[in-house]
Amino acid sequence: MLWEEGMARSRLTDEQAAAIKGMVKRGDRQHDVAVLFGVNQARVNEIVHRKGYGKHYLHVSPAPEEQLPRPGPYVVVAQSYLSDTEKRALVYEEVVSALSELLERYRSKPLIS
Repeated sequence: MLWEEGMARSRLTDEQAAAIKGMVKRGDRQHDVAVLFGVNQARVNEIVHRKGYGKHYLHVSPAPEEQLPRPGPYVVVAQSYLSDTEKRALVYEEVVSALSELLERYRSKPLIS
């Protein structure tokens, strides 16, 4: 399992460290890998070079290519950096999508006969 919303960021799992090592070995940029796992590039570097924080993962081997996610770069939108207009646009898109879904359900099976 890669990083997911709500996971504690203080410690990566062995599986995550294996994926990090495998992705860097494959040639992915450390910055891109860091974005995917929600850590900074220095943390990725420590894991790969087995220094500092990376000493927790000395026993972990790089994950094989077939277990790795597609190569980056990965796009992450930090809502705290969005302008108010951009935030409203995202909410608007979500509302339109939800209303469209309700309309389709209604058209396929009306609530009132």
